[in-house]
Amino acid sequence: MSLKIPDVSQLTLLDLLRSSLNGASLKVRLFKNNYTPVAGSVIASFTEANFSGYAAGNLGTLAAATTVSGKASTTAGTSNTWTKSGATGNDVYGYYITDSGGTVLYWAERGGAAPYSLNTNGEGLSVTPVLTLASEF
Repeated sequence: MSLKIPDVSQLTLLDLLRSSLNGASLKVRLFKNNYTPVAGSVIASFTEANFSGYAAGNLGTLAAATTVSGKASTTAGTSNTWTKSGATGNDVYGYYITDSGGTVLYWAERGGAAPYSLNTNGEGLSVTPVLTLASEF
């Protein structure tokens, strides 16, 4: 059998999940290892950035879900922006979302143009996290 979630149900399910996540104080963290997230990824798969000026950001409020081409998605209402400002630099490959303590991994995404240089003072990176939901088939 193949699991099929109708588009309208994708929206309903993602909105239920979104409602729960919006009150969870989730963190947006950048990773500096050359890694592509997979289904088996765990917290230890990511090496958190440590460039001067970096601190984990807040996820913020996820917007109402929408469906495009059979995939429901919700986007954080605000972007997180980091600017390198000191001696330590990193190349950054993407972001991952965790609980506030950094012990539970919720999702991760490698940037399409990775790596992003945060090695020179003044270089910056903005990330707007997206969470998607789609049927298997």
